[in-house]
Amino acid sequence: MIGYIAIALVLLFVYRFIIKNLMIYFTYKSKFGDKVVFMFYPLLGNFGISRKSFRQYGDSLHILKTIQRTKPDVKAVMVFNGFIIQIIIIDTQLQKVFLQNTKPYYKVEGPFGARDAFGQGLVVAEEKVWTRQRNFLSNSFHFNALKNRVPIIKEITKEFLSTLPSDGKTPITIIEELQNITSEVVIQTFFGENLKGMTVNGLQPSVEISKIIGDGFSYKANSFAYFLKLMVFGQEKASRVLNTTFEKNFLKRVENYNQFIEGIVDKRLSELEKLTDTSKVDENFLNLYLLEYIKQQKALKENPKIYADYEIIPKREIVHQFTTFFFAGMDTTANQTGICLWVLAQHPELQQKIRAEIDSVIQTFDDLKHEDLNKLEYFNAFFKESLRVYPTAPQVIPRVSARDHMVDDFPIPKGAFVSNLTIQYNEQKFPLLCKDIDTFNPDRFLDKNIIQDHFSFIPYSAGPRNCIGQHLALIEAKIMIAYILKNYVVLPNEEHQKVRFNHLFLYTSYERDIIKLKKLTA
Repeated sequence: MIGYIAIALVLLFVYRFIIKNLMIYFTYKSKFGDKVVFMFYPLLGNFGISRKSFRQYGDSLHILKTIQRTKPDVKAVMVFNGFIIQIIIIDTQLQKVFLQNTKPYYKVEGPFGARDAFGQGLVVAEEKVWTRQRNFLSNSFHFNALKNRVPIIKEITKEFLSTLPSDGKTPITIIEELQNITSEVVIQTFFGENLKGMTVNGLQPSVEISKIIGDGFSYKANSFAYFLKLMVFGQEKASRVLNTTFEKNFLKRVENYNQFIEGIVDKRLSELEKLTDTSKVDENFLNLYLLEYIKQQKALKENPKIYADYEIIPKREIVHQFTTFFFAGMDTTANQTGICLWVLAQHPELQQKIRAEIDSVIQTFDDLKHEDLNKLEYFNAFFKESLRVYPTAPQVIPRVSARDHMVDDFPIPKGAFVSNLTIQYNEQKFPLLCKDIDTFNPDRFLDKNIIQDHFSFIPYSAGPRNCIGQHLALIEAKIMIAYILKNYVVLPNEEHQKVRFNHLFLYTSYERDIIKLKKLTA
């Protein structure tokens, strides 16, 4: 009996790992020929490409960049890991169709514990819930709302950056330093106050949620046991069955954190419920969310069927929304800004040119106003070039195909993990954008006609699920860089002759202490 079971398991393995993949390979090969690149990385899949690329070239994107350069007509890369097919869409027409129609997909879980940490937040929410959240939150990202945040961003920037070593000799882990600013901006924007003096799991809240997210990504990438659970049970059940000691402790950390944030939410809710006039309440995210929550709860008491299920705001959603904004807004903005400063250290002529532009528009940092930021034309070009060469998010978060369907003329099988590249590296198709592709040259973005195809340069993604916080991120970056250039000269850390770039979630420098600062003298 055991022998028959063993034979059946072997046959199942051969079918799923070899025969099924070969059938898919020949189907796509016969239809698309060289327009689809096939790659086989058993178990590791797309992560295997990144790892090989980083180890061989010091750049985890090198292999995907090379494919575009050498195969200008390529539509997609199909990666086989034996269990899952991963499709990386490259062709911009396919990207357009893929990004504008999210209905046939659901989101990949992300780091281990993601559903517990931010599963009800904007990034992971599905369809109707996402639409309701996006419409509600969009008001907090309109022009006036962003303009009103400039003073607090300036204050936080000055508080943290004024204390950095400025002897021109001390290497600085600049991205981590900037995370102190971006995390505080998220906290004060969401809660309307800081969380200083509070702890959860023995750490400051901002430190603990950063560790939770980082540990979750690291565990998912390095745990073979969890990978097997993903393959056998799927992402819905993998974090719930046969939990290891680490997994149990990790999920307990997440729940402790959720309850900590929910305690803050409950306290604010109690305060708002006592008010007879809420017209003058500060318009931070938490207050806006809770005022809507209070309105809903009152309406539900009068008529329990007044709202559809997807329209109702659960309290845990508010907690997850904060975590979503924290991990999406802290790491990405700090990373891109830190890389910009490293580039300026490598190119002192660019640094001086941008400093001169800032000085011509802003007399002192304290004088900086929101409208000044829009006058920094060359800085805008520089920032776009940094996104082209060093994109923080080179691929969108993968989506899982819920059914067999077509993206234009390209078939997507059920269960495939689908993503797309946000930046093109194809000089034949995009000669203006990709001219001298390896040269860092902000001047290319002074040409108003450089983007010949909107989907050739989408660093914040595109379609209905583009980055809701992209304008806030740019404001933060400009303010942080303006402060540094008005107070310091940015120098390279000579110990790192070559800085390598890798990505697990974000595309970032592998070396961390990448710059030095020297106090600027008049």
